[in-house]
Amino acid sequence: MYMPSKILLKNAQILLENHKCETCPDLLAVFELYRVASNAEHQKIWYEKNIEKCAEYDKHHYPTSGYHQSNKNSSKKYY
Repeated sequence: MYMPSKILLKNAQILLENHKCETCPDLLAVFELYRVASNAEHQKIWYEKNIEKCAEYDKHHYPTSGYHQSNKNSSKKYY
């Protein structure tokens, strides 16, 4: 049965209630709510799953603040 994706819940229920065909008694369908996560929710879930990888990446690429301080001091010397 065709049902548009943007159909109102009330109209979808009416379509399903009024549906009649010969093959339906032989079939069983279970419907569950499908919810699409927003971009922010998707990023939060990804971050929670990969928090250890992110920490390891940061630790590897930004080992200490000493480098930043020495680089800052050397750049001031030539400024």
